[in-house]
Amino acid sequence: FRISFFGHHVNNFLPFAIIKRTKKPVVAWINCKNTAEYILKIFEAVSGGAKELQDKPLIKGLLTPVSPLQFNKEGSDILMLFADRGLPLGVGSMVMAMVSGPATLAGTVALQNAEVLAGITISQLLRPGLPVLYAGIPHISDPRNVNICFGSPEQGIMAVMITALTKKYALPTAINVGLTDSNVPDGQAGVEKAATLLLGMLAGADAYGGMGISGADQGFNIAQLVIDDEIIAYLKRIIKGAEVSDETLAYNVIKEVGIGGSFISMDHTLQHFRKELWFPTIFERLGWEVWEQSGSMDLLERAGEKAEKIILQQKEEEINKDLVEEIDTIYATAEKCLVLKR
Repeated sequence: FRISFFGHHVNNFLPFAIIKRTKKPVVAWINCKNTAEYILKIFEAVSGGAKELQDKPLIKGLLTPVSPLQFNKEGSDILMLFADRGLPLGVGSMVMAMVSGPATLAGTVALQNAEVLAGITISQLLRPGLPVLYAGIPHISDPRNVNICFGSPEQGIMAVMITALTKKYALPTAINVGLTDSNVPDGQAGVEKAATLLLGMLAGADAYGGMGISGADQGFNIAQLVIDDEIIAYLKRIIKGAEVSDETLAYNVIKEVGIGGSFISMDHTLQHFRKELWFPTIFERLGWEVWEQSGSMDLLERAGEKAEKIILQQKEEEINKDLVEEIDTIYATAEKCLVLKR
């Protein structure tokens, strides 16, 4: 889930409801200093204190330069706050080719690289050794309507270019791939997400775009999240590749089976098929008649069914009551000090 804090507004329930009901990592999107103070107080409460949060960070800031070649006040405030607290910082500008960046992919990547390196340099001047993440998040704009595009082939190409750069800098890399411009989970979404994500994975990036997103960062869809999980499992199998050894070449087994035989009953098959083959959970492999007899469900229906089962089976984790009270107190304080969007 993405927790969003917009300007001087605090979302009425998401940050507090989620963090009180799970022990899993929670992503917070911080975009101004005023709300950042309260967000950090929440994470300090969860960690056990400011020092504990610094020693084992549960959150990172994000400095987003305003292309071309600017830092705004909000981003600079976040940069200084996270540097002062010794908390990790991501730096990434969402340059848009043809609008806030050159029409050429190389020019857009070069501009973004200059902006990101400038932000990283400032962070190291403020606090030498501050952990940083290079966020490679440029996009193209569609020349027919100037809309930002998340699922274009150029998105994957730029991700590969950026990852190649960051490997030279020895910096951890996050890239915006595995995304789509489709507003619903459909064939377009599958093609765009799988193609760009595969390019990023083959390039060797460390982190990727948010899964479950539909449209150009416009919405979150639980069924799409389940489909994305299946796509990732499929692509991880590709990345794993195939082991070539005397055992896997199976010369002796081929000789034993001989001409016209079958390998299905061989011990070698039993020993290897589970680690060699990937088994889908919602992608279809049934023949037409069996599929039809099973209800003729399409991918979106199967994903929705799986999502519903996961939600129904999920048990709420027990969170320390004192921690819940502390988080509620922080929220009440924020409510008094900030203008809430109702």
